[in-house]
Amino acid sequence: MDKKPYLFCYDYGTGGIWYYFRAHEPNDVRRKYPILTYVEDEPTWLNSKEKERMLAETFDVDVPPSSSPRLEILKRAADEYFASLGERVLPPR
Repeated sequence: MDKKPYLFCYDYGTGGIWYYFRAHEPNDVRRKYPILTYVEDEPTWLNSKEKERMLAETFDVDVPPSSSPRLEILKRAADEYFASLGERVLPPR
């Protein structure tokens, strides 16, 4: 099965950062970046020009976070989130 782009959002409280990830299915991305929200229906603000720009910056789910500063931000945010939970919840593997 080929990978295809899926839209995700990192909601940081006062806004969000939007990402397209290329994966076999959305859960592949959720397992690696559990703080992201999968967006099944594209938001109305996402016009064709903006979508084209974002798709040009699509990340592959299998690429290590160290390959991009934007992915490192996600990894760091996920690590901080799970650290704040202590032993109550373990991050997905």
